[in-house]
Amino acid sequence: MTAPLRDRLAKIISSTFFALPIDMTAAEVSLALADALLASEEWRARKAVVEDRPRIVCLCGSTRFWETFRDEGLHLTLEGKIVLSIGVCAPDSMTLAHPESEEGKRQKSALDALHKHKIDLADEVLVLNVGGYVGDSTLSEIVYALARGKEIRWLEPDSGAVILARLAAVSP
Repeated sequence: MTAPLRDRLAKIISSTFFALPIDMTAAEVSLALADALLASEEWRARKAVVEDRPRIVCLCGSTRFWETFRDEGLHLTLEGKIVLSIGVCAPDSMTLAHPESEEGKRQKSALDALHKHKIDLADEVLVLNVGGYVGDSTLSEIVYALARGKEIRWLEPDSGAVILARLAAVSP
């Protein structure tokens, strides 16, 4: 959060907080502060920008199904959605010089981290679970997206439900 934004939020909170009755519970204070923030002009302006823009979808799945990334990306784009996808529609063996080398492993790790940043930007995640397949990288992306409250959709919903059930069984 930038300092100017933090300062504006602090001003809204302090002007609201000091106007509240002294006998309010912590929950009532929290709700009053949330209401004040949501009613602020800046919040309404930011919300309008998000509501006016197309929905952002991040595609997740194994790059072995790069044709599915290409096809689903085109389909969603034609629906008017912003699509975040893999950088190149080709399998790892074509994009990483030597996938099993130390350099290849570093590249894959960097690309995995970059894809999680794409998930952060997205409104929803579409898991391309072709034939029910979800590898370790994709599974980590699903867990990451769920932890951030992202909506998850599945190319193949039936196998998606099985994957979610497996995740729920191992979650603490």
